[in-house]
Amino acid sequence: MTNYKKYLFLLLLQCIGIGMFSQVAGVPECPNPMRLVNDQVGFLSDEYKQALEQKLDRFSDSTSNQIVVLVVADLNGMDPAEYALELGRKWGVGQKKFNNGIVFLIKPTGGQGPRQTYIAVGYGLEGIIPDATAKHIIDNEVLPSFKQHQFDAGVDRAITVLMALAKKEYSFKTYEKKAQEGSYLALFIVLGIIILFVFAGSRRSSSATTIGSTGSNL
Repeated sequence: MTNYKKYLFLLLLQCIGIGMFSQVAGVPECPNPMRLVNDQVGFLSDEYKQALEQKLDRFSDSTSNQIVVLVVADLNGMDPAEYALELGRKWGVGQKKFNNGIVFLIKPTGGQGPRQTYIAVGYGLEGIIPDATAKHIIDNEVLPSFKQHQFDAGVDRAITVLMALAKKEYSFKTYEKKAQEGSYLALFIVLGIIILFVFAGSRRSSSATTIGSTGSNL
């Protein structure tokens, strides 16, 4: 009897431990009432969070697609893709029968591991927003703004593209083409600036040589 009670006690402790671990290490519980913008670290400005909440709410009402923005300090050891997908499932982002939710996950700093940004797209939207396009949105729209500490702008640029793609205002192929053209244009601009600097430097060097030779003649 004593051994039986000891076994039940150990089993109870194990269950409690598993429950505590799942609460600590898992994704957060869905807020009640549901919010579409959840910034746990103060990454975005208060004004923008309010405006974005309204923007995403209108988008959800008019299209049935749903986008959730989540900024966290720690992924609790989870891969960003795993974290975002698990959160989308647990929170019920998008309509279940259409699986048309998008989770925009940002881990800017704090906690363990490097900074992470990830966009998880539900199966119902993968045909119009493939994973490769979601990554390109981060590379083209989010990171350039983040590097300049324009966090609100980076999020808003990504949200604008995601909404346009979800509403089929243009295809992901059109977006990819425009993004590529923009990259080429930026490259040409950089090369042009470098050529101007080199040309200006050579002009200054030539002028200095001429002045020096003139002075020696005097």
